[in-house]
Amino acid sequence: MEATINKQQPLTFHYDQLVLGGTLEALYFAHTLDLPIVYVEALKPYFFEVHGEVGNKAKLWDDLNLLLNLAGKNPLPNNCQSITYVDENTLKLINKNDKIFYVKFNRLWIFDDIRVNNLPVIGEDVECDQEIIDHFKILDGWNPETEHIYRDDQIIKEFHFFKEKPHKRLRFKHFYVVSKVPYGTASRIPDYFIRIRCEQILGSKRLEHLKRMTRIRLPKFTDTPTLKFCDITFEEMYPFSLKRRKITYQKYLKGKLKL
Repeated sequence: MEATINKQQPLTFHYDQLVLGGTLEALYFAHTLDLPIVYVEALKPYFFEVHGEVGNKAKLWDDLNLLLNLAGKNPLPNNCQSITYVDENTLKLINKNDKIFYVKFNRLWIFDDIRVNNLPVIGEDVECDQEIIDHFKILDGWNPETEHIYRDDQIIKEFHFFKEKPHKRLRFKHFYVVSKVPYGTASRIPDYFIRIRCEQILGSKRLEHLKRMTRIRLPKFTDTPTLKFCDITFEEMYPFSLKRRKITYQKYLKGKLKL
């Protein structure tokens, strides 16, 4: 990595390969291959997302983000408000103080496009799903028997219940419900529709909707000689990286990094 400093012009970073994205997949990819990374929004996994070998995904995201920052792999850690694709080898980054930086690269691996401007046009056929995550509060005395419920419903797929405080005597007063809908249709599904459907499934008649979040997989962009759009899940990526390293992620952290 090289940095060009000129008092008359913005600071410019030079990389051979660069990762763009704030997802767990992007951070894991950058960490495994020892590549620099930039992103605008930290797309941290939800607390209920777990993986059989690495455990809680949100904790893994925090660990990877810290390691990348300590290694100097993120030129603007948690301080980037927008990214613009200038040409086939250049990105323009603007930090939260409206200061401009340029990043030049030979190869760009793209994992998300949130607040990234001027990327190549999306392909004609967009077949990815969009996830809706609704946060509800249980107002009556109903209490679930399990923390997680998975369903083969047309829209609602998962329920994840949690307590306001980690005390064994407290009831599960809150839960997230995960719904999957076709790309671009989330705005046409109101929260009260999900609330009514949850009441029918759970048998509880008093639910309060608190918050809605959405998450989509990267749409179908067109790759170029310098851009590679990576529509891959962590579950698909993790076995590949194990084969590459021939060592588990936990041993890698404890041994290679001496943690």
